[in-house]
Amino acid sequence: MSPVGHGMKRAYEEFDELIDALRGQSLNAPANRLHSLLHETAWTTGSEFLGELGNEIRKIRKQYGRELDSQTREKIRICLSGINKVSSPTIWVRLADLIRR
Repeated sequence: MSPVGHGMKRAYEEFDELIDALRGQSLNAPANRLHSLLHETAWTTGSEFLGELGNEIRKIRKQYGRELDSQTREKIRICLSGINKVSSPTIWVRLADLIRR
C-alpha cells in the first residue's frame, strides 16, 4: 500500500475511533450520523466529503461539548485537525479570487 493509502486508512480509523467514543457515551444518534457520512454516503468530491464530515463533527462538538469526556474531545480535535490540514480555507479563498478575476 502506498504512503497515501496508509494515510487514508489511518484517517478512517481515527473517524471510526471517534464514532466508537461517541457510542461509548451513549451518543448513538450523532455516532450513527457520522458512520453514515463516512461509510454509507457516495460523495462527488473529496472536498464535499471532508466539508460535510467536518461540519457534522463541529455540530457534535457544539451540541454535546460539555457532555463529552476528555478522550472524545481529543478524538474530535484530532479529526478536525486532519480535515483542516487537507482542506485549508486559504486554498478556497485563493481559488475564489482567481475565479473572480
